[in-house]
Amino acid sequence: MFNDQELSVGGWIIFWILMAIPVINVIVFLVILCSKDSNRTLRNMLLAGIVLAVIAVVLVMTILAPIIAPIWDEIKGIIFNI
Repeated sequence: MFNDQELSVGGWIIFWILMAIPVINVIVFLVILCSKDSNRTLRNMLLAGIVLAVIAVVLVMTILAPIIAPIWDEIKGIIFNI
């Protein structure tokens, strides 16, 4: 289905519907990324999504770490009576 040179509007709609279904989206994601015959544009879009997700996680961890650390210390103190 996602092997065509150019994805039609219907192909994109099916792709986005499949990506909205939990667990199925991971399977579709992996099949498209691992298949050599899958649409190159679609594969590149998924790779770009992975790169952006990694960048977002790193930024969030970097920005929120100084804020969350003191809060976490307070929570540990309350829970474990330290």
